[in-house]
Amino acid sequence: MKKTLIVILFLIITGIELIAQGNLYCATSDNKLWVRPAEQSNVDWSQIGHAYSVVTLTGLNDKLYCVTSDNKLWARDAVHNEIDWTQIGHANSVVALAGVNDNLYCVTSDNKLWVRKAGPGDLKWNHIGHANSVVAMAGVNGKLYCVTSDNKLWVREPVHQDIDWTLIGHANSVIALAGLNGKLYCVTSDNKLWVRDAVHNNMDWTQIGHANGVVGLGAL
Repeated sequence: MKKTLIVILFLIITGIELIAQGNLYCATSDNKLWVRPAEQSNVDWSQIGHAYSVVTLTGLNDKLYCVTSDNKLWARDAVHNEIDWTQIGHANSVVALAGVNDNLYCVTSDNKLWVRKAGPGDLKWNHIGHANSVVAMAGVNGKLYCVTSDNKLWVREPVHQDIDWTLIGHANSVIALAGLNGKLYCVTSDNKLWVRDAVHNNMDWTQIGHANGVVGLGAL
């Protein structure tokens, strides 16, 4: 009886930890959507649907958002089965997308940072600053993080005005970025998945698995 209770308690605690860790989602170049636990080990990705012509992807408030190559913004629930994406607006010339505090932020190819409210409706994007040479962006801890083409990692507050980005480290050969529970996750051009704490100083990234053919990364 005592051993049984110990086993049950272990399973409950393990389940709580897995829920707390959350999940990583990615779209791949073959138009598929995948999920894996955001645990710090090499685990398989599971296909959960389609994601056509995705340029960038993010997660916010139990939903996935993506921008496609035809300049459209789409959303779907982050359920782990095949469902349709719903178009919710436009997103022209976007190279990176992130979600923070009920807002979607994007960087465009002309080095500008924009914001709009998440949710349905073709809402206006508002220009709020600069974001030079960005290749990937994520939101976590109430802040925006980005990686630039010169392999640097930056952070700024998501205020709706032009402020400077602060350099906080390196991020080599990154093609996609996501944030969750105080950590940053990235995919590199050699199909590897990495993690580091979202602290504001330079530290090493730790490889935690593979991520093949990724074009967009999100976390919930």
